[in-house]
Order: sequence, then structure tokens, then C-alpha cells
Amino acid sequence: MPRNGSSVYSLPAGNPVVAGTVIATTWANTTLTDIATALTNSLSTDGSTASVSLSGKTMAGGTFSGPAVTGILTLTGGQIAFPAVQVPSANVNTLDDYEEGTWTPVVTFATPGNVNVAYSTRVGTYTKIGNQVILTLSIVTTTFTHTTASGSWLITGVPFTSAVNTTGSLFIDGVLLNTSALGSPNLQILSSTTQLTLSIAGLNNNSGGPMDVSRHTTGSLSQFAGSIAFTV
Repeated sequence: MPRNGSSVYSLPAGNPVVAGTVIATTWANTTLTDIATALTNSLSTDGSTASVSLSGKTMAGGTFSGPAVTGILTLTGGQIAFPAVQVPSANVNTLDDYEEGTWTPVVTFATPGNVNVAYSTRVGTYTKIGNQVILTLSIVTTTFTHTTASGSWLITGVPFTSAVNTTGSLFIDGVLLNTSALGSPNLQILSSTTQLTLSIAGLNNNSGGPMDVSRHTTGSLSQFAGSIAFTV
């Protein structure tokens, strides 16, 4: 007999037999064939099932351990969930992590000194797919003062450590630039760090590099919007 909606198997009619019943092919073979069919259509709980066709089958609240699926796996509802803590795979063709979330960007300098920043907008989002992170930020300041800060202009709070040096895009307002010598601003993240450096490209044989505290007048307001994708 087929399983019911709760996946409970029931013996064919006439079972179980009463004590003293003589074994006969008329009922024994039918019963054993039915049991064999039910077992064949079942998944082993020890993970020894090498492969299984999921076509037309539904599994609610269960777990597959290492199933082999051929063809196209289509979800008509629900989601694919990954564990909260990544379980890394050495297989280059295995997707072992997916995560979406938010982070809190913090505007500062390499040596913060007395930097004081207040925000009307401070939004950061990220999407992590495998070992790739896509990071975005949007910041508008209402207070931005500093008289003892020094060094490179930074945005800290990145939720992942970069494995390589990477450059992303940046829009920024409220910055002092020599437009004849410098090009577009950008975001940079260095290997083994969790902070973004505000940088700028050089033009006309002029050198670019990280923006430092001299690019901002204390007390003036700034806006930042950017994105960067990097490997972790």
C-alpha cells in the first residue's frame, strides 16, 4: 500500500495474520512484494542511497544527506536555506554559502583624534555568495568635525575580511579635490582588512592614492554612496 500523507506505511489488507495461520503464497508473497516496493521507494536513513529521483515527490521538514540530482531542480515555492555558520567545501563547483544582511558604516580617519560624526543616513547592505561579497553603503552626515585627526580617510565596520586588494565605485560630496590632477574617487579594501579606504585616481601623470584628512574641511557636511565586490 502507498504511504499516507504523514509518510506512514500500512500493511495490505488481511495483515497482520492471526497466530497459527499457515504460510501461503496467496497472502505472503503479496505482503512481501508490497513491503519490498515500499522499501525501494524509500530513502535510507544512513545516507547509503546513492541517488534518487525527486521528480513528482514532496519532502516537508526533512533532510537529504548527499542526494544526487540530475537534470533541472525547480523550486515552485519555499527557499534554499544555508546554515548560519558556513560549512566550507573544497569542491570548486559547490556553492557552500549564501547570506544577506546589513552593516553599519563608520566614517573616520586612520588616526581618529577628536573626529565627531553624526548621521542622517547611514545604511550598509551586503550579499555573500560563496566566497564573494557585494557590499553597498549610503551615508549623509549632519555633523563632521575633526581638528586632531590625521591619516587616510576610512569607512570601518565591514562585516567580512577581504582576501585580496580590491577597488569599488564611490560617489562623494563635500571633498576638496584638484580636478585637473585627480580623477574619480573610489573605494578600496586591502587584503586581510575589514575597512574601506577612500581613494582617488591620478590624472595627467599625477599620482593618486588614499584621500587623507586634508581633503575635508572640518565642519562641512559630506555624502557618500558606493559599492564594492571582493573575495573573502
